[in-house]
Formats: sequence, structure tokens, C-alpha cells
Amino acid sequence: MSKISFEVNLENVKLDEKQVQQIQKEINAVVARNLVGHVPKDVVLGNKIPRPEWLGFWLKQFKNLDELKHEKDFKQFQLQH
Repeated sequence: MSKISFEVNLENVKLDEKQVQQIQKEINAVVARNLVGHVPKDVVLGNKIPRPEWLGFWLKQFKNLDELKHEKDFKQFQLQH
């Protein structure tokens, strides 16, 4: 399976928690908007459950819903087709 990565680095930028959350929300929205219409409806996507030390958005395609349910670090991600 192929992997596409995007990385955002902000050096020497002081952000409060609210600003960090807003940036993460915007990044997630852009990714989701650009996936809509490009991913078949029957594809099962998992969104990695965030941890405090992570800033990002992880999506992984699973073979089926059962495989996703056995993955402890992901939850189902729903696209609005």
C-alpha cells in the first residue's frame, strides 16, 4: 500500500493550545475535503486516534471493517460523499 506524507514545521513560533487546535482542525478539514469524491464509498478508512504529543492527521485504508475494529490506534473515519 502506498503512503503519502505531508509535514508542517513551525520553528520559533509561539502558539497557545487554542491556536494549535485550530491549525490542526484546518489541516484535517483540507484533507477530508480533498478526499471526498476521490475515495470509493465502500473503502474503509481509519483515522489515527490523536495523542497529546501528535499534531497531524493519519488515515489508513483497511481491507474491511473487522480489520479496523481490531486496530487499537484507529477509529473509523467517515467521508461525507
